Parts: sequence; C-alpha cells; structure tokens
Amino acid sequence: MAPKKEETAENALARARVKRDNVLNSIKGIHVTALAARSDADRVPSLIIHAEDLNQYVEQFQRQQDVIINALIDLDRVAEFDQDDRPMIASMETMRLEIKTVVASVSEIKSSSSSSIASAPQQFVPLPKIQLPSFDGNLLEWRSFRDIYVSLVHDNTGIGDAERFHYLKSCLSGDALAVVKSFPLSANNYVLAWEALSVRFDNKRLLASAHLDKLFAFKPIAHQSLPALTSFINTFKENVAIIKALGVNDLSSFLLFHMGSRVLDSTTIQLFESNASNSTIPTFDELLSFVQQRCRVLENIKNSSKSDISTKPHEKYNTRNKTVISKKSVFAATTSTSVKSKSRGCLSCDKADHSIYRCPKFNDMTVEKRREFVAARKLCFSCMSQSHVLNACSSTGVCRSCSSKRHHSLLHLNTDQSSAVNKTNQSTSSGPSSGPSADKSSSFSGAACTNSTVVLGTAIIHIKDAWDQIHSVRVLLDSGSQISAISSDCFARLGLSKRRFKSDVVGLAQSPVNHVQGVTRCQFSSRFKSDLFPSVELVILKQITGVMPSTRLPTTVRQQYRHLRLADENFDIPSCIDVLFGADILPSLIRSHAGVEHHSGLPSALDTQLGWIIFGSFSTPSKSPPVTLTTAIAPPSIGDLLQQFWLVEEPTAPTSPTTEDQWCEEYFTKSTSRDSTGRFCVALPFRHLFASTAQQQDTPRHGLGDSRSIALKRFYNLEKRLAKDSELYAAYRKFMSTYQTLGHMVPAPEPDVLTRAAYVDDIVIGADTEELLLRRKEDVVGLLRNGACMLSKWTSNSTTVLESVSPDDRVLSISFDPREEHAVKVLGLHWDTKTDKFAYHTRLDQISSTKRQDGIYKRPVVKLVRLPVEP
Repeated sequence: MAPKKEETAENALARARVKRDNVLNSIKGIHVTALAARSDADRVPSLIIHAEDLNQYVEQFQRQQDVIINALIDLDRVAEFDQDDRPMIASMETMRLEIKTVVASVSEIKSSSSSSIASAPQQFVPLPKIQLPSFDGNLLEWRSFRDIYVSLVHDNTGIGDAERFHYLKSCLSGDALAVVKSFPLSANNYVLAWEALSVRFDNKRLLASAHLDKLFAFKPIAHQSLPALTSFINTFKENVAIIKALGVNDLSSFLLFHMGSRVLDSTTIQLFESNASNSTIPTFDELLSFVQQRCRVLENIKNSSKSDISTKPHEKYNTRNKTVISKKSVFAATTSTSVKSKSRGCLSCDKADHSIYRCPKFNDMTVEKRREFVAARKLCFSCMSQSHVLNACSSTGVCRSCSSKRHHSLLHLNTDQSSAVNKTNQSTSSGPSSGPSADKSSSFSGAACTNSTVVLGTAIIHIKDAWDQIHSVRVLLDSGSQISAISSDCFARLGLSKRRFKSDVVGLAQSPVNHVQGVTRCQFSSRFKSDLFPSVELVILKQITGVMPSTRLPTTVRQQYRHLRLADENFDIPSCIDVLFGADILPSLIRSHAGVEHHSGLPSALDTQLGWIIFGSFSTPSKSPPVTLTTAIAPPSIGDLLQQFWLVEEPTAPTSPTTEDQWCEEYFTKSTSRDSTGRFCVALPFRHLFASTAQQQDTPRHGLGDSRSIALKRFYNLEKRLAKDSELYAAYRKFMSTYQTLGHMVPAPEPDVLTRAAYVDDIVIGADTEELLLRRKEDVVGLLRNGACMLSKWTSNSTTVLESVSPDDRVLSISFDPREEHAVKVLGLHWDTKTDKFAYHTRLDQISSTKRQDGIYKRPVVKLVRLPVEP
C-alpha cells in the first residue's frame, strides 16, 4: 500500500470549510427549534435536549475556523476571510445568543410555573428597567450598591467577566473608582478588582461606626412636628437595623466602645486598630482590656532611664542639662517638631573645639551672611541653638547693641538696615505693597501658640486630575498665608502639569522655604456639589504642615456642632494636609452674610461654600497667651531686578518675513496696477505660482519639515534590519499578517470622492447606509470649506440626510407638472427623490419636423434619445 501523501493547504481549506458548514447547519437547526419554542410550549422539551449539544457545536465550529484561518495565511489569501468567513462567524454568534436567550427565558418560566400553586396561567407584567447603581466611596451606600450589583451583574451567568468588569467600572466614581483604576480591563482581572473593592469597603467595623455616627449627628428636635418625628423614627430604625444586620448583637457594648475610642489618644487607638481584625467588630471589653495592658506597659517603662517622655501640655525647663523641651508647635507654612538637644561643636565649620560664637569663619562673615546662615540652618536667632526656634528660646541674654532679645549680638544690623527691615514689615502688615517688588515676592504668615489649643479650619474638597477624575483631598484654610499651596505627594497623585515659580517663598522669622517645586493650576468643587470653582494656582511644596489638628479634639466639640453640615466630617481627628488655601482664595469661599456660631470655651464654626469649618481656640486651665508672628516677605534678588531692567530696555528685534510672505510682497509690488478709471487691479497670489518660483529657486514651499523623507529613512532602516535577521523578519511578517487577519489593520482606501463624483458644478455621492452617507457629506463639506467653497442646493432621497442640511441650502424646485412634483434636474436627467428613479423627458413634436410621409425613421429617434447623455 502506497504511503498517504501529505495534505496540501488547499485540500485542508476545503475540508475545514465543509466540516464547518456541517456544524453550522446543526446550530441552525437548534436555532429554528428555539424560535418555534417561543410561541409553542410543546417544543420546549425538544429545545432543552438539543441545546445541551450547543456548546459542543460551537467548539467544533471554532476549531474548524482556526484551521481555515491558518490555511488562508499559508495560501496568502487572507482577503477571503472578510468576504466569506466573517459573515458566517457573525451569523453563528447571533444564533448562539438567541438560543441561549430563549433557553434562559424558558427555564425561568418553567421553574416559576412548577413552584406556583395557582392553576391559572400567569400573565407577563412588563416591569420598568432597573438601572445599575452607582457608588462613589460613601460607606453608608456600600451595602445597597453591593446587593443590587451582585444581583444584577455579579451573579448573572449570562455575561462574562470582561463584561462584568466593564459594568463595574461604569458604576464607580471618586474613591471607589480609584481602587480598581489600576487594574487593566480584562476578564482575568475582574475577580481581583471585585476582591479589592470588597476588602476596601466591606469593612463591618467601619460600616457600623459610620451608621452610628449618623445617629450621633442627628440634629436635636427643637419643636414638635410631624416631619421631625417621622425623620427621627426613620433615621434611628434604619441605622439600628443596619448595625444589627452587620453582626452587632450587643448594641450597648458597641456603643460604649464607640464612645471610648473617640476619647482615647491617637497613639493608643492606632495600636489597638493594628491588632484588631476588619472581619469582626470589637467590643467594649476588648478595648478596656487593651487599655489596661497599655497601662501595665507604661508602668513598667516609667522608671527606665532610657526613656524621656514629657506628658505635660506646656513647656518644661530642665535645670540639669540647660535645655528646653517644647511641645510641637503648628504653623501654616512649615512643620516644627521638638528636637532634643545634643552636645556638638561648631555648626559653621563642624569643629568640636569651639562653639559657633567663637568660630573664625562665622565671625568673618558679614551680618547679612550670618543671618542667612542662621535662617538656612533653622537656628535660634537669639542663642543660635539648633534645638529650638526663637519663640521657644528661654535665654535671658540681650543684644549688646540694641538690648533686644530677638537676635544675637553677632546678628545685629545697623540703624539704616534695621529701619529698612521695619518698614518692610510694617508695609506688609498694613496691606499689599504697591512697589515694584510686590509682584516678585511671596510669603507665608501664621500664628503659633506655645500649647496646642488652636484649631485651624479644614475641609474636604474634590479636585479634578489630569484625566478628569475626581479625588478627595484635605485642605487647610488659613487667612494668614499670602499664597496657596499643594503638597508634592498630592500633586504627583493628581498628575497635573506645572511651571516654574520664580518668586521667593519664606516662612516665619524670614526663614526661606526650601523645596519649592513650581506652581500648578487646578479646579476644585465642594464635596456637597459638583459645580466647579474657578481654577486656582497652587505652589508645589514638599510638605505644607504636619497633621491637623495636632491632637484629637474632645468629644464636646463634635457634639456641639453635630447638627451642622461640616466641610470636614473628621475635623477632630489628626490627619495629613494635602492643600493650603490662603488669603488669595479664602475670601471667595466665605458666603455673604455667613453664619457664625460661638460657644464659650470651644472653637467657633463659620459657614462657607465648602460647608461649615471649625476653627478657634480652647479654654484650658493652663492656657498661655498666643504669640502672633508678623508676615515675612522675601524681596526679589538683585539679579532678578537687573534682569527685568535689561528686558525692559532691550529693543524688540524685527521679525524676518518667511519665504511665502516675502514672495507675496514682491508679487503684489510687481502685479498691482491701476486702470483708466483709477481702480486698483490686484492679482491674487495663487500657491501654484509660488510653487513654480520656489522650484526654480530651489527653496522650500512651506514651513513644514521633511517628514516623508524621515519616515522613508526609518522604513528603509527597518528593512535592512529585517534582511539581516531572518528570524526577526519571519516573526515581524507573522505578526503583521495576524494583525491584518484579525481586522485590526486594513488598507486605507484612496480618497476619490471628488475625483469620481464631481461633474462640472454638481457633486453626486452615495453610500450603503445613512450613517456612512452623513459622514461622507461632512467630509466633503469640510474639505471644500478649506478652499472657501460653500456647497448649496442639496437634495437627497434620505430624510435623515436632508434634515442635516439647513433649509436655505436645500433645492427648492416648484413644478406644475405632476410628473416632476418630487423631481430635480441632475446632469440633464430628472431625479425623483421620492421613488429614487432617474428619467428624461421628451416631446414627440421635436421629431415631427423629421417625420416623412411614410412614417418615423430610426435615425431621428436615436439622435433625440442620445441628447440627455451627451457631455
């Protein structure tokens, strides 16, 4: 027996197509049964039996289709795929979806009818379409969103994971969208994205606390009324039911835990939360046990010589080592922390045998250089120590020149310089300077207090990033700052663009603010409304300030203002600051006739467009008088002033005309003349005249670069590289062929509409669909508009296309001939737009002159018929 010959690609193609068509016929049979089962219940059992083989048929169809694609690639006949195979694939997918839809509907009807007790036939009741829920990260809305989404999408077996992921992203916004935004849109990533979203928001502890906070935030009822009492019942019943549904069986224990966690310090709460589990809700006994354990730990380390913990809220003077330990001071511009002093040598030359007062290098500096050195190193201006700032200095020494405690003797300026500095400070405190240096300087100003009893207003705002996504950031409102700023971390998170910031920024005591990275512009909105405020400029700083407030506020503050719509719901919890709004933005946020609430011994509340902000000071038993610091301004440097002078005095250089402009001027001079009546005759400078002149002079015709030669050069380099590497060439060719086979790349058609469809002054175009015809019409109008050619007298057999044209630009044909009621003349023919027929009209009297006695001959008739089609 002779060996079997290897099957050729042509035979494999024919064999695969026959098998595929056979499988497709089987699917068509199931499809016919499914269509019949819609109206005939007796065909349902047959449909269910045949539908079990549907998935097997689909797999066989796809397997044979893969063989066909490989054979077409080997035979270099890929073009046949779009013509012969793609319609069959689309037909198979359509039938498969219709079969599954009918099977699903039949299964639902069957299950519902089997469980029904009534014998009467059920009637289908059309229900309104359920819209997919939306979720922006609000914990109070998470469970409602989760239940509806899981029912409609997550547990829906009729859609795939890729579709589920698409629906999930379309439902999310704000913080919720940020959780899944980093996952690429694919079927494999849906489960990961849903798990990440559930881990982030399906936190029973946070959900229960959020609903409990809603109960505490309920506004007290001042007067008895039906709406107020109804609101009370609905709010408490709803939130208590949700809290119990989350697994809180002992509501009193959780209530005590919630109240206890609000009054503990931030360090203890952080340690407790790090050991707690998100899946379980802690109880009051667990919190009490943890606090008792912390007490034992603190008692054990209390007498340790290695620990140096200051527990008093005020400053403590240590007489043994002559150092001052001050608590953290908060400024609007910089972050100041307590630094424990260490024994070290000179800060100027880093030698240990002398202090900075006796340093030869430091003493040889000018007074201005010394002050700059002290400010750059953040030393105390009075004693030049590194352990504290000027406001916390306890030194009793005074300047030998002016007896001032505000600076050291080595930092004393002469009388002229001092007066100049005083004038600068006075002008700054009284109002903006009108001098030329006012535009080139920026400043921070603020108030510091020796004890942390002052609260600065904070708010939560929404800022749009570079991709128009909304982010929630925490903003500090400080009228003592002359500029607004944003932290570098928040700037990087938003992806905004920046530009150079040329002004100098200084903080308190004229200390320069380092790490100014530029300035950016953004738009923001309140967390209550989506209306955007005008864009603002923010200076980019590495850090604006520390956490605000410095310590957790007493619960009396929150309870006093729980009825207000707060701009920052967590104003009493220490948290990072992302943005600073200074005096340039803050006045525009305060409402006209804004409401203010004052309570003795508590911070005040101010109504703004961002919500109510809480700011002010506490009354404590050991209250110290606050120390207010004046505004510090850094004038522009001498180099900047000199540069501005040269820029003003620099004459503007005349712009040299381009080649086209120069040619137009020469052409105008040569071709302009006056006729006998005195009118000017000006020749139009057409581009083809310039092109011919440019070719003669070998000059470029336009200002564009020679991009075609660059593209060709890169293409030739790629050809050389592929010619040297056969494996790379084969892989490249295979990839491009597959890319074209899958339909991701098609040859671009030649733009030949105007070359084929333009006849003298008429343009006749058509298309297979109205959408394609509308697109072609817009392309032709836009192309000819560039040449100042406005098209008019439009007509079409499509009402949709004709409605897209202005009534003034349509053909207005009025005819008293009933044959031409809807007809227009096109190229000598009569086109009836209603019936879409072409015709030409003639009269027999036109050939009467050629009629002979014995009848009408062929030649005159043919000549008359040929007239409408002659050019």
